[in-house]
Order: sequence, then C-alpha cells, then structure tokens
Amino acid sequence: MVTLGGAACLGAIGFERYLAERPVPPPAPTPPRVAQAATSRFVLVLVDGLREDFAFDPGLMPTLAEMAAEGASGVSITPPMTLTTISVLTIGTGMTPSVAWSIKNFDAEPFADENVFSLLQEAGRRIAFLGDAAWTQLFGKSAAHTLAFVDHGFMEGRSGEVTPTDDAALKEAERVLADPAYDVVIIHVVAVDKMAHKAGAARHAPDGALTPYANACAAVDARIAALWRRFGAGATWLGTSDQGVSRGGTHGGGEDDARRAPFVWSGPAVRAARGLEVPLTSMAPTIAALFGLRPPRLAETPATFEALALPGTEPVLSAAHVATRERYAADFLRLAGRELKPFDGGNAARLEGLERQISAAEHDRAWLRTLGLVIAATLVLALYRAVARGVGARRSRLAAVLALVMTAGLLHFGGWQFSVVQRAGEALTSWTNFGIFAALTAALTLLAFGVHVQGRRTGWDARDV
Repeated sequence: MVTLGGAACLGAIGFERYLAERPVPPPAPTPPRVAQAATSRFVLVLVDGLREDFAFDPGLMPTLAEMAAEGASGVSITPPMTLTTISVLTIGTGMTPSVAWSIKNFDAEPFADENVFSLLQEAGRRIAFLGDAAWTQLFGKSAAHTLAFVDHGFMEGRSGEVTPTDDAALKEAERVLADPAYDVVIIHVVAVDKMAHKAGAARHAPDGALTPYANACAAVDARIAALWRRFGAGATWLGTSDQGVSRGGTHGGGEDDARRAPFVWSGPAVRAARGLEVPLTSMAPTIAALFGLRPPRLAETPATFEALALPGTEPVLSAAHVATRERYAADFLRLAGRELKPFDGGNAARLEGLERQISAAEHDRAWLRTLGLVIAATLVLALYRAVARGVGARRSRLAAVLALVMTAGLLHFGGWQFSVVQRAGEALTSWTNFGIFAALTAALTLLAFGVHVQGRRTGWDARDV
C-alpha cells in the first residue's frame, strides 16, 4: 500500500507541476471598449524562428530595419518553453501558458477563454489568420477568414527561399489586405525556422557565402517589403518572431538566444523607441490598446506604452488593465476560498499586489489538487491490488473476470478511473473542500475496515467473491 501511495504521489506531483492547467473562473461579461482606437488597421507579420541579430541587420533584412528606424523596436522575452503554439498563445492572451501546451504544439485545441482576438471580434473588427495553423487552431472562432497550414515537422521546406505554404499565405495576404473590410491581418511564415533546423543559424558558410538561413531571412524580408510598401499607409504594422533560435538552429529547450524574439512597430500610432526589452505577455495588451480596448483578463503584464503614441488615452487604458485584472483576481481568489485584499498606490503597485495574491492562492490550490489526486489514485490502485489478491487467493471465475476487466481499464487509463482521480483533484478548490473530501475518504476507509473486521469474525472473506 505504501508503494502504491508513493507511485500515486509521484505521478500526481508530476502532473500538477508540469501538465495541469490553472483552473480559472468563468468570465463575466465586460464591454471591451474603454477608449478611442488609435488605428484603423493592424497587420502582424510573424517570421518564425527569427534571431534578433538578423532582424536588425539592414544588409539582410532592410525592410524590417527601415520599419525599426522610423518606429519602435526591441526584443520580447518569451516563456521558457520556446515553441510556436506556446508563443502564439502568449501573444493572443497575455498569459504564460503551462508546459502542457507543448504537447499540443502541432495540433492545438481551441482556446476557450477570453483573448485579444475575441475582444477585437466583440468590438466589431474583422480578423484574418494566414499561414501557420496555430492561430486558427487557437483563435479561429474569432476570425472572419483563415488560410491555415498545419506544420508537418521541423525539416519541411526548401533551402534558401520561402516554403510553398509561405508563398500561398503571402499571396493570400495581398488579396486580404486589398480588402478594406479586414481590420486585423495576421501573417505567419515558417521558412526561416525551417532553414534554422536544417542548417543552423549562422550568417556565413565556411566559404564565405550566405547560409540557407540567411538567404531565407532575405527572401522573407523581400516579400514583406512588397506588402508593406503597397498596403502600409495608415496602418499599424508589427514585424516579430514567436521565438529566436540558437546558432545551431535549435529552440524549445530554454536556450537564451531562443527566448529573445525581435520586434519592430511601424505606423502612425507608434512612437520612436529603440532597445526595448519587454515580456512577450505584453503583446496582447499592446494590441488591445491600439484599438482602445481593455486587455484580456488573463494578461499578466501591461501594454508596451513606450512603443505607442496614445495621447490622452494611456491613463484610461492603464487603469482598465488594473480593473480587468482585479475582477479576474477576485473571481480566482473566491474559487480558492480567499478574499481579494485591496492595495493602495499607483497602477504598477496594484498590479504587483494582485499577482502576489494570485500566485499565493495558486500555490495552495496546486498542493490541494495534488493531495486529492494522490488520495484518489491510491484508492484506485488499491482496488486493483485487492482484486489481484482475490484472484491469487481463490482463483474464482468471478474474480478472474473482474481482474480482466480492471486490467483492461488500467492499460487504457481513460475511463472511470481517470474520472475519479480528476474529479477528486478538481473538487479541491479550498481548504474547506479538502477537509470535506478528506473526512469522506476517512469515513469510507473506516467503513471498509469495519466490514473487513466483521467479515473475519463471522468467517466471511471479501476475497471469496
């Protein structure tokens, strides 16, 4: 029994530490618009796997360098797990996703909670997602038009030029950008990332020629130039990456270079700024601010106001972020059996206080869920052990059938056993709930022990079934 409990404990802690999603309360209806929009159109071009030293090199990517020279530029620090789906989810929500999303990197499920695109849709904006399928998979229900290409692996693509899927996405971008009905256009190209995985991310080969990675950067920049010079007037443009890559062409393992995603802002709503370094979680609030919207409720950090020209509206938008986060914090803490403690001071101090309370409640909740998972998993494993012992002791036909059924269930841990364990974990949202659960478990254990003792006294053994 101790061994079973230990195995369940290790499994539950591992699940809670690496795979469990943060439980969140359902969102309350809150109008998204809080200020006047500073732009009528927003175009995001994401160059997958682009290093910062290449993005700001006018010899290789003159278009991005020109956009940076007339606007704002810098680096976004990504979450430690540098994968496309995690970064796209961070850009769209402003939250740091759990590691569980890494196993959904090529086939993400729709994101059910509030995000910047759901707010834009609610505000009447028409959205198009073109290119890598992560955007459509996560946020497609908010889009008016999509052209999505599922990633078929790290080695897809041709050397030194855009991939066929990039070519199709960029051609579709011409058609979409020519239609004034689209207010938000997201274009995600993958050729640069593919070349990094194939051949590394150096600038020059040993013979002095440009590497396939450098050629891919130059080719993509030329295609961006064609779009920007034709459709850039009056629109706000953001050129960025989901993550960088190491010199060896890798990402996903927390490499320092991979966590630095370059960005450039350009357009009438952008102020000149250089050398900015901000968390990637600030992207969603920044996009929302451009359209005069409050940020998504899961956004952890404020907008990058240093990059935006928002005269008169910045205080309103900053206050809206605090108010949105306070509503979320109050609901989240209520689920954890706590009350929100008010903080005095400016917006920054209030946000810091909110995040501390959320983190503390999340820590307690994680351990409570872990204890619930341990108890439930131990009971399920003990049930298997009891049946196995019954088969070994009596070898009765009924016990053999039960053993076969339960063994089949153990091999496919997705039926009632998973439901028992998961419900036990999810039920523990506060110390009160945990106390109730522990008391019920203790009562059932005592009842089972009492039945066993009484059976021994009367000569009956549960293993006789």
